[in-house]
Amino acid sequence: ETREVVLAVLERLGTSNASTNEPYWLTHSIEPIIENDPELAATVYASIFSYEESSQDKTSMGGPVFSMTSTRAQDYSMAYYILGTKFPLFLNRDVRLAARAMTQAINGEVARKEGETLKKLGSYNVQVNLFGVRSQLASDRSEIWDQTYRASETTGQFVPALMSEIAKRIQDQSITKTEVRAVFSEMATYNKFPVLWKRVLEFMEHDQTILPYTLPLLTTSEVLAAVETTVAAGNIVRLAYQHEGVSVTDRRNIEASILSIPELAMAKDVYRNPTEIRNRLLGCIPREQLGPEAAAIVEEILSTSQIPENRPFFKIGPVTSGAYTEEDWLRDQGVQPDSEDNRRLLDAQRPLKEFEHKYLNETPSVQDCIAVSLPLRNVFDLL
Repeated sequence: ETREVVLAVLERLGTSNASTNEPYWLTHSIEPIIENDPELAATVYASIFSYEESSQDKTSMGGPVFSMTSTRAQDYSMAYYILGTKFPLFLNRDVRLAARAMTQAINGEVARKEGETLKKLGSYNVQVNLFGVRSQLASDRSEIWDQTYRASETTGQFVPALMSEIAKRIQDQSITKTEVRAVFSEMATYNKFPVLWKRVLEFMEHDQTILPYTLPLLTTSEVLAAVETTVAAGNIVRLAYQHEGVSVTDRRNIEASILSIPELAMAKDVYRNPTEIRNRLLGCIPREQLGPEAAAIVEEILSTSQIPENRPFFKIGPVTSGAYTEEDWLRDQGVQPDSEDNRRLLDAQRPLKEFEHKYLNETPSVQDCIAVSLPLRNVFDLL
């Protein structure tokens, strides 16, 4: 009966007669659902994160003594927040189904937040064999919008939480290799966008415990080549060649996947010259560990130039701030405020501006009016 009620609430999302209190109370009561029916809980995560309430209609809460107003959109956004706070409970209950919930939540959030970007800039949509299943990989341009400054986004916290939990269980031997592989297969089964794998790869830059379990990401040419994941993948390739859990065979498979990038139809659609991506990734492998074909390519490149650095295609730099002055505005209009004539005018008007600002909302005294008459005369004579 509870399952039917939950599904009925989810079906009402977006309908005209649905109240924003419904998803709030559903997510607020998610704990017993997680405990007794984690598969249903995964459905709740998928449905809630897939829908966005855009209505700015006013809503009210409280009583006649202390009342507050909000909007339907603000009320609904609380459901995202609540599910974010409950995610650790889900991990403790069933890590595999928590991985499914996380994956579907990310799919939903990307589709609703970046939908217009995907329509305009999406450049590929392929099926790949990943972690033993067929998995979708559709361009989401997350190399642009998924920067570290957005780490507070709700689903942005899911991947580090899941990967940390798996790493902890690997270290204390409370999870088997088969169970770890099942988690990643669950993610691959339900995933649509490369941002998920991008976040997994970025997590491993700080914790390599799960690296041996994620080698399919480094031996799948599409993941290595995708504009969203290629930089993070290159960083992990460099770490993989130092990791004792990565065998010689694994390293040869990684190298072979990198070498095949120029022949990928996807890569040809995305890049003017896919060989540059191949060359950059080969540069992440220690030269002494390169196979004959890769070593020959690197030697040929170094004979005339350098290996491209594994740098982000798009990066948001540090933000600076300061007052935008009248002189800044003049420069933007093509005026040179530091020229002699313009400087004399600007210096002459300074006491007038000080007077104006001082008495913006009050009446100046007679003495101050007399005092400002000389600066006024000076400006009049200059003009």
